[in-house]
Amino acid sequence: MIPKQLWNPNFRFCRICNEKFLVNRIYFRQTCSQKCFGRLKSIQNSGVLNGSWKGGDLIKICFLCGSEFKIKRAHIIYRKFCSKKCRNLNDSIKYKGINNPFYNKKHNVETIKKIFNSVNRRPTTYEIRIKVILEKLYPNEWVYTGNGKLWIGYPPKNPDFIHRNKNLIIEVYSIYFKILNFGSENKYILYRYHSFLKNGFKTIFFNENEINEQTIFWKIEHEK
Repeated sequence: MIPKQLWNPNFRFCRICNEKFLVNRIYFRQTCSQKCFGRLKSIQNSGVLNGSWKGGDLIKICFLCGSEFKIKRAHIIYRKFCSKKCRNLNDSIKYKGINNPFYNKKHNVETIKKIFNSVNRRPTTYEIRIKVILEKLYPNEWVYTGNGKLWIGYPPKNPDFIHRNKNLIIEVYSIYFKILNFGSENKYILYRYHSFLKNGFKTIFFNENEINEQTIFWKIEHEK
């Protein structure tokens, strides 16, 4: 508590908003509020007033279009272009055609496996459900390979399940995502079916609505 003899109120004007405010003389207040105080500090610590100031932004010439642009000193080493447009245009010119290290090259089995393992989490919920049913109806007949364990053909395809003794494959899928990626469910089935067929395998397809004992038993027995 401030002693009465030290209390000597006085009015001052805020250095930021110029509002008049009441202050005790023993406190050296320059602003009327915490908000104005923060603004004052940011002004006092900016530019040449800041002890760490090294001269501000620099001017650099764009590597592609030749125009000048401002750049922070911290970015002077690695920034070469005035905009993303110039950077992307330069990359398209630099890596076009034979200048592209991947020109006229295709993924091999190993690179496809790496991509698959980096973006896929297996098994899916549909695969787990059908795996339980297969173990119940056909114990030790079907092997789960949807985790990248087996690849067939080229470009290599990874089947979800394969029969131990016969050239039969089971594919489990979501209708929504196949329509999203292939345009229709039938296009996905035809593409996948012929990809495995040319390598000597027949494929049995199950969507998420067909994962039940009755449908699985009927489809598998029909193909056998």
